[in-house]
Amino acid sequence: MSTFTMFASDGGGIAAMIDQMGKPIFEGFGVELEVVPVALGIPDPTPVVTSGLTSNPDGVSFIGDAATCTSVLKAVQTTAPTVTKVLIPTCLEENVVKAIGIDNVQGNIGITATDALSDRPDTVLFRSILAEYAPDLSPTGYGSTGYQTVMALAGATDSITGAVDATSIREALRTAQNVEMPAGGGITFTCNGTAFPMMPSICSSQMLIGEINDQGIPENLTVTG
Repeated sequence: MSTFTMFASDGGGIAAMIDQMGKPIFEGFGVELEVVPVALGIPDPTPVVTSGLTSNPDGVSFIGDAATCTSVLKAVQTTAPTVTKVLIPTCLEENVVKAIGIDNVQGNIGITATDALSDRPDTVLFRSILAEYAPDLSPTGYGSTGYQTVMALAGATDSITGAVDATSIREALRTAQNVEMPAGGGITFTCNGTAFPMMPSICSSQMLIGEINDQGIPENLTVTG
């Protein structure tokens, strides 16, 4: 892709932040980024989406809540049905996919932090635990986020000896490097402030990217970032 349009919920300065931080990153990879704010609670974003697609970008994405993502993607499908969509986990929630139709999702590009389908041992363990204790949860839904957060904290702090308290946990996190994210498909994190210098509290700039299958789940994932 050489041109990309990103629609973003216009709340809390998100769109402006993406514009300020995202454009230099995209330009570094030779991609022209246009950020289009979408007002929160807008009943029909079609005019905004139509305006944002006048440049005929090679790809589009959306950052914001699930409800707005649904309405934006419906408008994209009406205005530019063949444009490649790059979808974040919020836009791949089960209710969103049902609302816009799997045909409008399948074959596009999905971004996720969860490796739900591979045969990696940590992913097999994740699926086994989910099947045993929460079989009704989507393997890429909010349950995966909770699982990964708890298991990642355990992995990053398993070097603690002696008292387990706020100080020892903080120090363990600060010194842990290249810890594998559970069910993360090879994503690693380091919490010493070097992963994303502009925001030192972020421990990793990596995500997984892959083609979305007929269940609305990205597969054949590659670590990127």
